[in-house]
Formats: sequence, structure tokens, C-alpha cells
Amino acid sequence: MHIGKGAEADFGRVADLARGAILLVDAAVIQSRDDLDNEYDRALPIKQRALGARLSRAEISKLLDRTGLAKKMKLAGMWPAWEAGKRGRIP
Repeated sequence: MHIGKGAEADFGRVADLARGAILLVDAAVIQSRDDLDNEYDRALPIKQRALGARLSRAEISKLLDRTGLAKKMKLAGMWPAWEAGKRGRIP
């Protein structure tokens, strides 16, 4: 799905249609090292817009409970490491 330059307005225009789609973002032809550096600098905000905000540890915990994954993690012995903050997002 083509989303123009990947600006906030571009993502707003496609909204829910872009979920799960491969996104095509306009970019200039890279002709120099500076062009490459600029492209890397431009890519991170586009990636963040595409993925959305990161979930907090509390939000992830609720999601684990809601989906039943918390129970599976407990059965697999992975829960103590999650609870202690050794696995997953740093508290």
C-alpha cells in the first residue's frame, strides 16, 4: 500500500486499511553517503508511526492475561522471569 512520504498525515489517510499491509514509502534516490544518512534518520519515525506506540509493561501484562498467554507462560516456567523483570520490557 502506497503511503506517500510516511508523514503523520499519510498514515492518517490510510488508517485501518494499512494494518497488516506492506507499506510503500516514497524516497529520494540515494546518491551520496549524506543521502543514506538522511534516509536512516527519516526511517525511524516512519517505523514508529507504522507500528504505533509501545505498550507499557502493565499493558503487556493485561494483554498476556486476556489472551491466555500468561497461563501458558506459567505452565512453561517462564512467568517468574517475566514477573521479576528479567524477561520482556524493562520495568
